[in-house]
Amino acid sequence: MPTNTPGITEPWDLEVSEFVDWALGLSDGKVLCQPDDAIRVAEACWAAVIASAEKRVVKLPMVELD
Repeated sequence: MPTNTPGITEPWDLEVSEFVDWALGLSDGKVLCQPDDAIRVAEACWAAVIASAEKRVVKLPMVELD
C-alpha cells in the first residue's frame, strides 16, 4: 500500500479490502464511493491520457450515464 507521503493517509487498504470482499461475495453493502462517482473519476483520468497523447482538448462527460 502506498505510504510515501508524510502526513497524508489514503484509504488504499479499505479500498482493496472492499474490492476483495465484493469479489468473494462477502460485501456488507457499505461502499466507499458510488459507482457513478468512480466512473467519472476514471473518465477524467482517461480524458487526461487522451488529451496528452493527442494534444487536444477532451470534453467531459465522454459518456452519458443513465
